[in-house]
Amino acid sequence: MTSGLHSYEIKNKKILVVGHDLKFAHAIIHQLQADGYQVDIDRWESHTRHDEVQSMSLLRKADVIFCEWALGNSVWYSKNKHPSQRLVVRVHSQELFQPHLGLLNMAAVDCFIFVGKYTEQLAKRKFGIPPSKSQVIPNSVDLGELAYSKLSSSRWNIGMVGAVPQNKRLDKALDVLEALRIREPRFQLFVKGKSPKDLPWMMTRKKEVSFYDDQRARVEVSPLLQNAVTFEPHGDDMSDWYTKIGVVISLSDFESFHLTLADGAASGAVATSLNWPGADLIYPGSWISPDISSMVEQILSKTSTEHVWRESAAQCKQFASESFDEQIIFPIFKNAILGD
Repeated sequence: MTSGLHSYEIKNKKILVVGHDLKFAHAIIHQLQADGYQVDIDRWESHTRHDEVQSMSLLRKADVIFCEWALGNSVWYSKNKHPSQRLVVRVHSQELFQPHLGLLNMAAVDCFIFVGKYTEQLAKRKFGIPPSKSQVIPNSVDLGELAYSKLSSSRWNIGMVGAVPQNKRLDKALDVLEALRIREPRFQLFVKGKSPKDLPWMMTRKKEVSFYDDQRARVEVSPLLQNAVTFEPHGDDMSDWYTKIGVVISLSDFESFHLTLADGAASGAVATSLNWPGADLIYPGSWISPDISSMVEQILSKTSTEHVWRESAAQCKQFASESFDEQIIFPIFKNAILGD
C-alpha cells in the first residue's frame, strides 16, 4: 500500500517544461505524459523574451521545472522559483558562449544535465557548476522509429543534418563530396535543415549569409558538385529521410553531441565525424577522423562493397542501440528530473 501511495504522489507532481526550442525535448515530454505525469509547457519567444505573466502563472502550479537550454529561461526561473520547487536545467553547447550560466541563481538549481562530458567539463571550469549538481545524460534515439530497411543505392548517399550556422561547416561537406566523387562519381550529398533565410537572426549576420551564397555558387560551378547536392527543408520526416541515407557526417567546429551521428547510426547508416572537441568522449574512435582526407578514405573504405557497407553500418547501429536507446536513457532522465 505504501509503495502504491508513493507512486501516486510522484506521478501527481506537475512538471513544467520551459524553453524557446523544444525539438530535443519532445520525446521526453511525450514519455512523461505517457507515464501519467501532468506536463505544462512555457514556450519562450527567444533566448530571453517571454510572457512573464504566463510564466508566473505556470510557475505557481509547478512542482518541478525543467529548463531546456540554460539561457534566459533558466535565469528567470532560478530567480523566481520557490525553494520547495525542483529546478533542473539541461545544457547543450551554445550556452557555453552566452552569459546566462553566469547570471542564474546557482543555489536555486537542483541539477544540471549535460549531453556530453566535454561540455560538462567546460561549464564547470568557466561557470563554476558544482560537481554535486552535475550529471551527463546523452541524447536518446527512438530505435523503432528509425528501423527501416535501406536500398542498395543508399550506400552512395551522404547525409548532413543542419548546415546553419557557419560552424556546421557546409564548406567542408562540399570538400568531402568533391574528394569522394573524384574516386566514385555515384556519391551524392543531401543537406537537411533550415536555410539562413528561414532564420531572421541569421539574416543579420552579413558575413555568414555571404558564406552560404558562396557555397551555393560553388555547387553550381564545380563539375564535381553539379547535380550532386540536394538541399532539403527542415521537417518532421526524419525517419523517412534517413531511409535513403547510407552515410552520415559531422563536420562542425564544435558540438555538444550532434544527434545526427546517433540517429544516423540507429537508422543503419555509417556514421563518421571530424574530431571536434569531445567527440571521442561520446562516439567510438572508429567513427572519428582527424581531417577531411582521412574522413574521405574512411567513407570509401566502409562503402567499398555493399557487404562491407552493411557490416560497417550494423556495427554503428549496435553502438547506437547500446548507448542511446530511449528505453535505456529515459528512465535515467526521468530520475534526474524528478530527483528520485
